[in-house]
Amino acid sequence: MPLTPCPYCGHPHESSDVGRCENCNGLFEPLSQMATQLAMGPWYVRDEDRPFMPGFNESILRQQVTIGRITRDTIIRGPSTHQFWMTAAKAQGLSRLLGTCHACDASVSPNDSSCANCQADLSLPDDVDRLGLSYTTAHERAQAQQDINEKRTVAKPTPAPKPTPAPSTPEVHPSALKPVAPQPVEEVHDDEPYDDGHDEHDIAEDVWHAGPATPRRRRRRKKAKGVDPLVMGMGVMFLCVIALGLVILLTGGPKDGNDDDSADTGSDTPVVERDAVAVSRASVPVLTAFERLKQEDVPEPFAARFAEVKRLVKAADTDQKAERFNPAYDSYTQARELIGPLEQEIAAWQLNEQARGEAIEVRDRVTELKDQAVDANAERWATEALAEATSAWGKATALLEDGKYAEAIDVLAEAESAYQTAIDEGKAGQAAGKAQVAVVQAMKESGSEDSLRKYAGEALARHIKSRSDGEVQLSSRDYAKAQQSFEDALAALQEAEKIVELARYKKLFAYNAGYGASEVMLGAARGDGIDADVLKQLSDAYAQLRLASNPASKLKAGSDIGFTTTMGPLVNDARDAITQAHGESVQACYLIGFNSSIIQQTLNTNALTGDQQKRIHQCLGIIQQAAETAGWDTVRFGPVIEQVRTANRNATVNSEPESIRAAWTKLLTPMQDRETASRLMDPVASPSTPSDPELFPNAGT
Repeated sequence: MPLTPCPYCGHPHESSDVGRCENCNGLFEPLSQMATQLAMGPWYVRDEDRPFMPGFNESILRQQVTIGRITRDTIIRGPSTHQFWMTAAKAQGLSRLLGTCHACDASVSPNDSSCANCQADLSLPDDVDRLGLSYTTAHERAQAQQDINEKRTVAKPTPAPKPTPAPSTPEVHPSALKPVAPQPVEEVHDDEPYDDGHDEHDIAEDVWHAGPATPRRRRRRKKAKGVDPLVMGMGVMFLCVIALGLVILLTGGPKDGNDDDSADTGSDTPVVERDAVAVSRASVPVLTAFERLKQEDVPEPFAARFAEVKRLVKAADTDQKAERFNPAYDSYTQARELIGPLEQEIAAWQLNEQARGEAIEVRDRVTELKDQAVDANAERWATEALAEATSAWGKATALLEDGKYAEAIDVLAEAESAYQTAIDEGKAGQAAGKAQVAVVQAMKESGSEDSLRKYAGEALARHIKSRSDGEVQLSSRDYAKAQQSFEDALAALQEAEKIVELARYKKLFAYNAGYGASEVMLGAARGDGIDADVLKQLSDAYAQLRLASNPASKLKAGSDIGFTTTMGPLVNDARDAITQAHGESVQACYLIGFNSSIIQQTLNTNALTGDQQKRIHQCLGIIQQAAETAGWDTVRFGPVIEQVRTANRNATVNSEPESIRAAWTKLLTPMQDRETASRLMDPVASPSTPSDPELFPNAGT
């Protein structure tokens, strides 16, 4: 059958059911192991009696120095010795607790960070307790200790039988005690009953500081020769006691004139005399917890109780130095009963204060979200999420007022999430609503729906479908899809408007494009090159015609662009592209605009030459023929052309062409207004438009 080793010293046992190690007296139950690990660490004191015990942490190290268990000559190893054995006086950081520098032996204070004599660093290394322990921070240890106390109230370990007392030993002063190695938790002492877990103190504090209850030396001792004087003395004492008993029995006991047993004022319970070892053991958990609390600021609500602990510790220290061990023991016992719960309550109070700060921080965030929800109009667009957020906010506020900060944090988190949802939904609803308004407004401004249905039926149908989908999605609070549907409806409407615009005004667009192309070509012919702004306007004019390719894209602005460079894109390519996209009638409008620009450029001179008059005559002929091909209103347009031709014919060579300009202005004026030009260029497309006698004033006169 495999042996079960002790978890503390490794001593083998035939079974783990024994409950307690026969070598080190440590309990096998889990809570004792957990409490023992709370005090574990990387520091070791050399002890041949207990060579296999675990190490202890820095807090225990400081306490051992405080109570005199570690002196300058104690052999020790730890983080600052790189785990090599050396005397405590030579260990960095430890020697200053003993009042000397480890490097030069100069006197130092326990709080000095460096030696004033040799400037040596006296501090302990950082992170000296990080050796894979489960509980490495003060918070983790406090929480673990709280878990131990809670679990012990549920399942208390069965007390082990009290060991047979060993012969008493002479009283030893604490300063003469030899430092001992760590021991497992809850060791049973000769003069104390077994601790069943009712005490509030931290059981881990008893692990490393208690001396052995009985001598544990296993070295062989030489057998004494002769009769031991101590044995002989005890035998004589025993015989005397028997003799005294016989005398009392025979004489009937002392006679004082009163046979009433109740007159005996003696006590049946003997007074236990405490020694230095017992007092030292009782002081360990108190002083360890006391040192921890001294290093922190004790909160005001606990100041009075901590002051009482300080008073008891001071009294115990005074009695211990005066070797009044019973009062010292009692003071430490009272202090232990106070400081255990006090430390736990302070830890719980600090956790609650930490939760309070976190709760206030979350509350402030939620308050900002409440304002954002109002800005997002969540009351209209996110009613359900807002109701959930408002409910959670009310519950959290009540919990904060009751001081239940941890619970308030959880409820505030729910409120924060709900408010954020309400904000997101509110913003999405606002965006969808704005998109709906934009669609309605665009439809009002689009003009006649009949024109849309006539020229852009397919685009109009897509617009109606998307708009209807958006309204359904908006009512069901699917705001993202509703916004997308309204945007699609707006895009379809804009496309339909462009189709109608192109259908109604494509002849005007072609006229404008031809006019601009002629300006670019004449500028290049004069050696002026191509102006960037003029080229941009020409490109926009071509774009209105929705051609497969934009002829202007083949040119670039610059002063070195010649006339021949412009011929191909602006004459041949443009003519083919317009004809392919819109037919001969629209291409004829491009030709009219092209020649109109030539006439305008020619009339900008101060005096016409004969060649310029011939050029005007030729352009008028092209315009008149192209107007018939384009389907213009020749009844009203023809007489104006004839007026310009007559003025050109009657003009004097090398004279100011005022009469020609006046007649030409009458022809160009209608082209400046889209609706007027549309009635002139496409009378069939506007049959409901009545004839306008002011279209060409004085035409035919």
